[in-house]
Amino acid sequence: MLKIVERIKKVKVITLLFIVGIVSFLTFAYYDIDQKREKAKAYLPINEIIVPRGSLVKNSEVNSIENLGKLNKIDLLFSRLESLDDSGLGEDAVARKIAFNELVRLCNVYPEKMLDIRQECSDDRKCEMIDKAFAKEVFCCISDDDGIIVKSDVESDRKLTKKEIADLNLVFQTVVFGYNSKYQKVNDINYIFSSYFDSPENIDLAKTIYYMSGDKGLTQVEIINLTKKYDIPCHMEADNSKCVKGYSRVREKEVDKLFVKYMATSFYSTNLVGESDTYHLSEQGAFYTTNRNSDKYKKGFFIVESGKVIDGNIELIGQSVDGKSKLVLERRFNDKYVIKSHKKM
Repeated sequence: MLKIVERIKKVKVITLLFIVGIVSFLTFAYYDIDQKREKAKAYLPINEIIVPRGSLVKNSEVNSIENLGKLNKIDLLFSRLESLDDSGLGEDAVARKIAFNELVRLCNVYPEKMLDIRQECSDDRKCEMIDKAFAKEVFCCISDDDGIIVKSDVESDRKLTKKEIADLNLVFQTVVFGYNSKYQKVNDINYIFSSYFDSPENIDLAKTIYYMSGDKGLTQVEIINLTKKYDIPCHMEADNSKCVKGYSRVREKEVDKLFVKYMATSFYSTNLVGESDTYHLSEQGAFYTTNRNSDKYKKGFFIVESGKVIDGNIELIGQSVDGKSKLVLERRFNDKYVIKSHKKM
């Protein structure tokens, strides 16, 4: 009997030691992962990390925490700048300008983080590029989180200078630097310029989302629901995917993110103008677009020709999809501006 009791005691001790060991291991592992995550985010407050293969990966999709510290956004940007010919000729010159404009944007949006990088910089070439970017003052820029940021004085009514107009056109350019294998992406603010509206609530959804990049590879449930709701013809019953071949999914939350970023208005609070011209499955929380190369809707853009500051707001006249139009940027707080209206003239 005593032997049985002693064995039970030994088992309890071993079990307790095992539990303590597991708890200690998990605590250390969590701390280690947390430290690596913070180190990976030390350069910029971003939600996306670039891994060595050059493809864009969301934090939630990173398979290994080890990937986070290998190559972040600023490293990729410097790598791109150093790989391009700086003679000012040919395609390299255009690509280099796009990349350098991104560096300027980062220095204006995240000055403290970029100053930290500058202080830790040991590469003379990189230091010089950062210094040049800081020296280039801009009228406005786009923050990843806050949308349009105006950096200059807009307290008194006045006309915009040529330099300020040039800076605005840089903000509205159709292609910007992208953290992907092509090093470029569509400037998402131009999706909004596909539509004319007197207030954000009346923006045309169909025109706004038509060229938004979406996910390919629809689920079987989405395919069935789309074919039923919109009577899309199916010519190959054996493979229903042929019914919606070429369709892409644009999630409502991505549309909402775009609206909040540039117009401080939720997609869910709009009047759903143009929704009848879209493929929309509310139960899936997504829109579905087809041939992006067709002429059904024109790709949005806005080229500023003139502008003025009135009561802190900025009124711009320029060229858009159907000729001349007027764009109004409304001041919300501090240096943050939102798009209030875009009207055809």
